[in-house]
Amino acid sequence: MAKAGLTVRLSSIVALLSPAIGREQSQELVAKAASRFDIASEELELDQALRVVDALGEQQGIVGVSARFARARLVHRDVTRGPAKLSSRPPLRFSIAAGASPRAEPPRPSGWSLADVVRLLAPSLGRERATEVVDEATAQLHLAAPFEQSQVTAVLEHLSRRGDVVGVVARFASSRLVLSQRG
Repeated sequence: MAKAGLTVRLSSIVALLSPAIGREQSQELVAKAASRFDIASEELELDQALRVVDALGEQQGIVGVSARFARARLVHRDVTRGPAKLSSRPPLRFSIAAGASPRAEPPRPSGWSLADVVRLLAPSLGRERATEVVDEATAQLHLAAPFEQSQVTAVLEHLSRRGDVVGVVARFASSRLVLSQRG
């Protein structure tokens, strides 16, 4: 899975964790995990980076969940992009056909459909669970498709208040949405 010669910076791991747990805590946790493996360099081989995030992934709560997402991102970048520079910015939305890899799609100018909002969460939650929580949130907020971007943000903020994995996934999706607006 990991290709020899690929490197990851510790700051990239921090950037992957920061949206959910904050930059300061991410830096502290990554530094502690790296020191457990006697890693003193900023530049790591991919297998070293995976050991760091795996160690963090053993923790309970948001830290563990965030680290497991970070691991998936590191492995995904390794498989799909090889030695390209690792970015902490994921694609805004996904369109996945059977056997295809994710690709970024620009938001539609005519507004966001319910399926568009579900796609923000589906890669992590699964389509069925994402549909369920988006339906629930839009009903609670009295919103109907097509959604304006501000309404999509409101849905994600509503979901991010949850104390479970849905909340973590919604915070990541919300961060991606904000970053895409800066674009």
